[in-house]
Amino acid sequence: MNYKTLIAILSNCFIVYLFIQALLNPADNINFIYGYGIFLFVAEFLALHSSMMLSGKTNNKTAFFMIFVYAILIISFSVALHTIYPALIFMLSLVAKVLAPTAPSKPKARKIKLDNAPIMHFIIFMSSVFLTPLAGLIAIIMFPFPDAVYAQRPVGSSGLFIDMPQSLLAWGIIYYSALVIWRVVLFLKRKG
Repeated sequence: MNYKTLIAILSNCFIVYLFIQALLNPADNINFIYGYGIFLFVAEFLALHSSMMLSGKTNNKTAFFMIFVYAILIISFSVALHTIYPALIFMLSLVAKVLAPTAPSKPKARKIKLDNAPIMHFIIFMSSVFLTPLAGLIAIIMFPFPDAVYAQRPVGSSGLFIDMPQSLLAWGIIYYSALVIWRVVLFLKRKG
């Protein structure tokens, strides 16, 4: 296993651990659930967009400028919230995506291949987004949160991730676990 694949897998495993920890012990992770979780979703979208820009046919100066703007935005969130979570997740996710091995470009190929990293990241992200409401309902049944957690909801806020915080945690677990599984399968496919 090369170091790029190992770093990509380990960074995503660490992120999965953060989401599982919050799901299993919600009372001690209220700040993660309500304060940082939504920003992590946004940070992941920005990391996905950044990695697609880096892998595409855009001008590298433009891509690096946009990534710099995204990084400043995420770091600002981290400073405003007095936490390192959004910046850490953004950087780990971006590093994992940039270091992911890519397939050589074949302009006439029409099939989506397992080793086309930007496309697979997008497919995994969108699939996890579509699975989130159902996974959230299952998580509510399997992992009911105490009323003290719901009492800490931000005042005047609403939405799937606020009203059903298990949905956010289910999204994080599904998405990052799927990335780990995809990378392991890709590694095994290339090795064998």
